[in-house]
Amino acid sequence: MTVFFFTCLLSYFLLTGFAGFKAYQHQQLHLIDTLLPIWVIGCWSLLAAFGVGQQSLGNLIELPLLLFIASVLYNARVYLAISNSNKTILTRRSIYIIVLVITITIRLSSPLMME
Repeated sequence: MTVFFFTCLLSYFLLTGFAGFKAYQHQQLHLIDTLLPIWVIGCWSLLAAFGVGQQSLGNLIELPLLLFIASVLYNARVYLAISNSNKTILTRRSIYIIVLVITITIRLSSPLMME
């Protein structure tokens, strides 16, 4: 499972690496941006630990899907922040809230996959 988490995190950083570099060039990168995948894994782990949703092999699909959604939102926020430097449409807080709502929705609606 540790290798699975590491692989998911590595794929997230590969998907967001170019956007992070652009955000760094335009001074739009903050420490809170790097904590988004930890937030996703933490929310997902807490929901799974407390028994929210089905406990099955579907758990292996949920985490990469959530990290992919988080990377798309992060890339969108970076490109919107670069193009509109005076205001950001997708703020950091809104991305964290959107990811939390999507995490809860996916945990509650995931089907039971037999092992």
